Amino acid sequence: MKRKGFVMVWTLCALSAIGILLSALTFVLHQTLSWEAARERELDEVFIAQEAMEQAKYFLRFHKGAWPGDREERNGRTYDISVKPSDYTVSDGTDSISMKEITCRVTCGNDEGVTLVTWVEEGP
Repeated sequence: MKRKGFVMVWTLCALSAIGILLSALTFVLHQTLSWEAARERELDEVFIAQEAMEQAKYFLRFHKGAWPGDREERNGRTYDISVKPSDYTVSDGTDSISMKEITCRVTCGNDEGVTLVTWVEEGP
């Protein structure tokens, strides 16, 4: 009789330890999946911003193609795109070149998003 109680206590301890380990494993898995989703969103933002910058540079330099759109949907999420050109003059003291500074910002929801900036010389 004494032996059966002892085995039951050890069984309960083992089940408790397994439960604690499974809950910890579930938490780690949840965090990993959350971080992966955030990295995927950030990567999409960078790719969309790069594509929008290339479109804007091509449009300003060669006056062909289309200006980048305001929104894009990718992987089930809608991204807001803001591309703004501004005049900029580069000078070395003796000569100056008129350029356009292109600022591209891509966001998804309430996150910070990504911002890229480049200069391009206007075409003929």
